[in-house]
Amino acid sequence: MPAALPRRALLGAALAAPLVAGCRRDPAPPAVGYLNNLTHAQALVSAERWARSLGLRMVAFSAGPDVMEALSAGSLVAGFMGPSAALNAYARTRGRRGLVLRGAAAGGASLIVRDGLGITSPEHLRGRIVTASQIGSMPDVSMRSWLPTVGLAPRDRGGDVTVVPMPNAEALAMLKRGRLDAVWAQEPWASRMVAQARGVRLLDERSLWPDQRFPTSIMVTTRRVLDEQRPLLERLVASLDEETTRLRALPDGGRAEVGAALARATGKALPEPVLREAWSRLELTPD
Repeated sequence: MPAALPRRALLGAALAAPLVAGCRRDPAPPAVGYLNNLTHAQALVSAERWARSLGLRMVAFSAGPDVMEALSAGSLVAGFMGPSAALNAYARTRGRRGLVLRGAAAGGASLIVRDGLGITSPEHLRGRIVTASQIGSMPDVSMRSWLPTVGLAPRDRGGDVTVVPMPNAEALAMLKRGRLDAVWAQEPWASRMVAQARGVRLLDERSLWPDQRFPTSIMVTTRRVLDEQRPLLERLVASLDEETTRLRALPDGGRAEVGAALARATGKALPEPVLREAWSRLELTPD
């Protein structure tokens, strides 16, 4: 028979029990990562709806590789990002990460140059300073893939174009101050740079692709999450498809609703002309 605990020990355990119970925290709801970009429109407008119907919370990041890193660390069940971050993860982990669940958006990326520099062709970027968000992001990969096709290369590859990774908000400010020459950016940043920083749209990335269509945003998960939470992911994909169809059916293609959601997320509304221009350059699609 086990020895009886001293009365003092029993009293201590009784007093500690409510303290331990009070320290317990309910597990955080499963999370989905996204960016505050128009190319992640469905995530922007669905935050409250997915919280109610799927028990999900939305977490905003600054670039696709950051979403992929959080997904790989197990902090997310799914994430919206560009194909480049997903493909890199898929190749690096031999298919354990970067599994594509569904497409979300196509188009919506441009090369913006500073007005007054006389940059009217790719050749004029020689010796210039350009940025494309974070290394490994979709704009960064697109720009680095495009430069050799026009006879240019980044300095780290022996060329004479200086490529400096920079968040979009900082790039907008630097472009305004005349300390940056060109930016490869997604919407609404590209249209903001045209309207607010004397930018000129030198290239719409759609012109580089067959049928002028290329994936900008996809929803991705990992093999572990797919194996462990397949029913949740199936419901999430179905809800994403519903949102895509619903927004596309609206008279303005969802522009006003997505613009309002972006304003709530960032605390600042886009001017209507900027929103209209940015929205015209992308397409919501499950492809």
